[in-house]
Amino acid sequence: MDMHAAPQQSLPSFTTRLSDTLSASLQRRRHSWRDLLAAGPFRTCYPHLLIHTYHYVKYSCELMELAARQLNAPRHRPVQLYFENHITEERGHEEWLLSDLEQLGFPKTVALRSFPLKAAVSLVGTQLYIIKDISAVGLLGYLYVLEAH
Repeated sequence: MDMHAAPQQSLPSFTTRLSDTLSASLQRRRHSWRDLLAAGPFRTCYPHLLIHTYHYVKYSCELMELAARQLNAPRHRPVQLYFENHITEERGHEEWLLSDLEQLGFPKTVALRSFPLKAAVSLVGTQLYIIKDISAVGLLGYLYVLEAH
């Protein structure tokens, strides 16, 4: 062992390096969103998107609860369990939308008092029809579209 060698410095852990990298990335993202929301068409359109999204998202848990209750056959138990578990993941997302709206300077009453678009009413109504008159398993298609990235 060389007594005159410089002491070894420990390298930062993977977690530290990842945290540093993500921190810088998140900071850039925050600035990008701030700039995007500061002015222009996005500032005008995005609140409307949040409002219209609110009108169908607020029914997601109710639709899954109804679908889970409709599925009584043993072969449907995995789908029923999926709905029951997914409800806990989705609960409160409508509140997130209202919170985002408030962060943009709009009171949540704007969404609460607004009428949904016909498309949102049709979307939710179609899911009710599918659950009640065709098969509750059909709600999986709706969820797939909502959850797809």
